[in-house]
Order: sequence, then structure tokens, then C-alpha cells
Amino acid sequence: MSLKLPARIQKPRKHGITAIMDLGLPLGYLEGYLKDYNQFIDIAKFGIGSAYIVPFLKEKVKLYKDFGIEVCFGGTLFEKFFNQTSIDRYCDYLVSFGVDWIEVSAGTLSIDINHRIEIIGSVREKYRHFTVVGEVGSKSPKAADLMTDTQWIDEIKRLKDAGCAYVIIEARATGTGGIFQEDGTLRLNIFDAIVESYDSKDLIFEAPRHVNQSYFINRFGANVNLGNIVPNEILIVESLRQGLRSETFFNTLA
Repeated sequence: MSLKLPARIQKPRKHGITAIMDLGLPLGYLEGYLKDYNQFIDIAKFGIGSAYIVPFLKEKVKLYKDFGIEVCFGGTLFEKFFNQTSIDRYCDYLVSFGVDWIEVSAGTLSIDINHRIEIIGSVREKYRHFTVVGEVGSKSPKAADLMTDTQWIDEIKRLKDAGCAYVIIEARATGTGGIFQEDGTLRLNIFDAIVESYDSKDLIFEAPRHVNQSYFINRFGANVNLGNIVPNEILIVESLRQGLRSETFFNTLA
């Protein structure tokens, strides 16, 4: 007899996405890891600008894509190129590694939303094969404290209207920035305002901690989009999605 579990959308998925944060997985390890767990992973993000210095980057990108996993170099590297060179050079850099997802963010730099919208428009015009994702929220808790729910909602709307496939809700790799306060507490009033205004299928919630993951799964179901997942915890996250851990044991939402 089979267990009755929440129905998981199968790959290739438009929602129910799991995006891992690759911060130094060795190439040899990665191949074995993906052979076992590729069915649970949709996007691999090279976080904190690490894509610029990681060894065997081209080989790693190819390996991910061979297993049907999209690759993104994240927002920090985008902001570094924005600050020091140009967005065109960053796009050419992505193309040189066969990466066709680009994240436009303002997590470290204060890049006005109007400027980000201009960048998105330019990228979509010049690099039509790119999938563009936007991010809302600052990595700095102090800056995040100043963002009102109206600002969050407005930025999400403008990013979606500009053609972003998804809007990422910032949380940092630690779950202590963006939509979360410095102590890891969810900014619930802002979060509630966001999800009352937008379909969660259009959003990717950064959720590096189990308490974050279980909250989002219990609220939206097994097929909520989750980002910044630690690679060696991918089986824990999928178990949470399918009600196989105590925190989501009684959740039947698909």
C-alpha cells in the first residue's frame, strides 16, 4: 500500500521550485550528488559572487544543465559588475559559461527600482534568450527596516510587469535579512501584504532555515517555490514538502 502524500509537480517545474545555493561543492562530489538528487533540484545558484572565483566553473555549469537544472550566478555578482564595469559585460560573462538566467537585485547596492527596470528592459531586448528574475529586499537589516509593505508590493509589481519570470523575496543565505529581521523573525505584516497581493507561484521565497521552509510549506503547500537551500539538506526539504517530517506531518496541501 502506498502512502498518501501531497502531490508534487514533476520536472520540468514552473512552480514547486527548489533552488539550491552552491557555495563550493567540489566537481567530483557534485556528479554523484546530482545522480542521486537531481529530481529534487530546479535551480543552482552560485551565491555571494563565488561564480567569479570557483574552480571548474564551466564544467560545473555543464553538469547542472546535463541534469536538467538551471544555473544562476546570483545577485551579488550582478551588483559587482554593475558597480565596476557594465551590465553588458556581465551578460557576456554569463553567455561565455552557457548561463541564461540573470538575477537583477539591489541587495548590497542601493540601485533604484527605476534603474533596475531599465536594466531589465535592456537585457531582455539585447539577450532575448535570457530568463530574467528580479529580487526585492535588502541584505542589510537596517535598510530592510526602512522598506514599507507598499514599497515591497510596488517593486514586485514593477519587476513582474517588466518581464521577470519570478521575483525572489530576499532573506540572505542566513535567513537574517530582507523579509526576515536580524533575529530571524519573519516580517509578518509585510509578508502577509505581499501574499495577499500576489500569487505565490510567481515568487521564490529564500528559506535557508528549516523553520522558514516548514512555515512556507504549511502555508502554501508542497509546491511553494523555495530558494537558498543548503545542498546537503535537499532531502530534508523534500521530506518537508511531502509531509515526511513532523513540522509538516499533517499538511495535505499540494
